[in-house]
Amino acid sequence: MLQQWHQRTTAGKITILACFIVLEGLLDLIVIPIGIKSIGLPSDFSITLAKVIELGVILGLNALMLRQRFYWRGMSRRSIITVAICLTIWCILMGVGKHSWSRVGTGILIGLLAAIPEETMYRGVVLGNLIRVFSGKHRVGVALWVSTFLFALAHVSNISSQSAYVTLCQVVQVLGLGLLLGVFYLRSGSLLASMAMHFGLDYTVTVLNGFTASSADHTRLISSVIISAIYGLIALAVYKGAHHAPRLITTNDQH
Repeated sequence: MLQQWHQRTTAGKITILACFIVLEGLLDLIVIPIGIKSIGLPSDFSITLAKVIELGVILGLNALMLRQRFYWRGMSRRSIITVAICLTIWCILMGVGKHSWSRVGTGILIGLLAAIPEETMYRGVVLGNLIRVFSGKHRVGVALWVSTFLFALAHVSNISSQSAYVTLCQVVQVLGLGLLLGVFYLRSGSLLASMAMHFGLDYTVTVLNGFTASSADHTRLISSVIISAIYGLIALAVYKGAHHAPRLITTNDQH
């Protein structure tokens, strides 16, 4: 399979990846929601089931079309335990004071449902695959930006449940976030790192603001641009500040 992959042209590889993204999107946005809606399940359970099925679709399509390897071993066991402890403490601290424990539970659920399938899709499959597709000394940077753009573009689908303005603000903010998550995946060599960061951010936002999108005022777009820029600057510092080659890149070169 790997030999056949290398024998394909760059255009052929991009075509297969594009088909994978389109097919996953159609199943995620149309087929899965229609199927779950026809069953008539409660809202919270429907969302959870949809995300679980989405993760299964991503893994299944990847196995059939791309066979992109997922990288988990970049983080040591001690690092994983440390991150888990820190996230647990953070979840508890966010529940103390003015925030209700029910909102904490919602935050944990939303954080997991967003982080696991989205990181598997856009960092695990798309970014990892694009690094194999592109060539040249700038291939990693190009792959990082393309996967980040696709990640942000995927959030346009949220316009079905919120205003166009709020969706625009979300897409702008996600551009910086996707860049940061991609850099953490590259530098850590572990999908767990980007999943943990994604979970922590979504959990915090949900506990602070609730599940529904906040009101669309004229300052929201400005704050989204600022937050996105901060994410981008941190990503640049992490990417440029390391003195060793990204583990994910080194491993991908072995294919």
